[in-house]
Amino acid sequence: MSLFIKICGITSAKDASLAVSFGANALGFNMYEKSPRYVSHQEVKEILKEVPNEIIPVMVFVDSCYEYVKDCLKLSTNIIPQFHGNETPEFCSSFNRNFIKAIPVSKKSDINNGFKRYTGSSCTGLDVSSGVESSPGKKDSMKIKEFIDIARNFYV
Repeated sequence: MSLFIKICGITSAKDASLAVSFGANALGFNMYEKSPRYVSHQEVKEILKEVPNEIIPVMVFVDSCYEYVKDCLKLSTNIIPQFHGNETPEFCSSFNRNFIKAIPVSKKSDINNGFKRYTGSSCTGLDVSSGVESSPGKKDSMKIKEFIDIARNFYV
């Protein structure tokens, strides 16, 4: 099985194309209006027109209401919702599709050495957002390439 990599915080078709060209499997779109990486579902619709069908779109929500999530997911049956708030398992399951639920870490050291911690485990995917940016919401092509190259070499 090949390593699954999602580049999150995509805000433009240019960033989406860069991530795909370097080997990303999925693109994350932040649907949380208070985020500097927020994109409207209409912007996501336009960006997805430029992305190959095999790339998985993921919409990231934070304590959004049911109607908003449902409306956003109407763009495509391929979209996977990712929940980062206090959503209940019942809420996350109510959209009748696979989903991702973020679990907060208790301290910064939980994140350190992430690649090393998961080597040899059953981890099949990595997700990154701000770690590949030059500034909030702006992806850095060299950082994306470096992250994907390191990740693919770590998980051979």
